[in-house]
Amino acid sequence: MAGFSYNAAQLIGGNEDAILNDAIRCPHGYVMHRPGSGIVTLMGETGNCNRFARYSVRATGNIAIPEGGTPGPIAVAIAVNGEVVPVSKASVVPAAAGDYWHFCCDYEIDVRKGCCVSFTVRNVLPPNAAVGATVQPIEMQNLYVQVDRKA
Repeated sequence: MAGFSYNAAQLIGGNEDAILNDAIRCPHGYVMHRPGSGIVTLMGETGNCNRFARYSVRATGNIAIPEGGTPGPIAVAIAVNGEVVPVSKASVVPAAAGDYWHFCCDYEIDVRKGCCVSFTVRNVLPPNAAVGATVQPIEMQNLYVQVDRKA
């Protein structure tokens, strides 16, 4: 239905969103995005008696610790309306800075009829992070986000 990408390496600070560019626009206008932004908006347009529209979101790409960073676990996740969805979290443990790893985050989003929901791909704390830990910057490359309408 719609796809967004950002192939160049981008530095993403702690708790910040990845930037996306348009790749494949939604022909019906149900999925909206402003190029250069990381926010994608889904519309709850159903056109029938359904009470919600369901979208499947998949984000894939490569992440690494930037040069000069401290090796350790890093993670990304899908955030819906600004809130990180824990089950969408993907984490890796690079052994050295600049060591890229592939990630994949999946999540299904329900949008009530007549409403809108936004989502982003965000740099987040890895699972089992220590209390009070901070999210270190990451480098992301070859990001692709696919949005399919399911219902």
